[in-house]
Amino acid sequence: MVAESQAEKLVISRTYAATPATVYAAWTTAEQMRQWLRPSVEFSHTLLEVNLKVGGTYRIGFKSPEGVIDVVAGEFLEIVPNERLAFSWTWEEPNEFAGIKTLVTVEFHAHASGTQLTLIQERFSEESMKERHMQGWTGSLNLLHGTVEQ
Repeated sequence: MVAESQAEKLVISRTYAATPATVYAAWTTAEQMRQWLRPSVEFSHTLLEVNLKVGGTYRIGFKSPEGVIDVVAGEFLEIVPNERLAFSWTWEEPNEFAGIKTLVTVEFHAHASGTQLTLIQERFSEESMKERHMQGWTGSLNLLHGTVEQ
């Protein structure tokens, strides 16, 4: 894993032993997203809705081991199948970062061993927000291995 930290930007790169189409499908199919898109296996989903089209929205509810539910929602801004996704990412109340809109871009590049995935999240207003997202994405991307490399 390569992780880069800048003031308002988080960059994480991972390589998966799967085709870009397989990794992209894991990011865009609700059934597959349920398998990996959470901070750790201890979290569960209370909802996962995806309308995959430019201008379409998504909404994901996460339930922590302590029973706390956080919901994130956003809009798809760019969709290039098997190559790139860009979407807004905004937590809902009562999350401590509610209402702060960030931008997530995920790139899928063919690589000798499968797919090089690069995730960029930017427009953080606080360092603590960026650090929490680094932890969450790291957990999710670890779980993604099990989904795409079966």
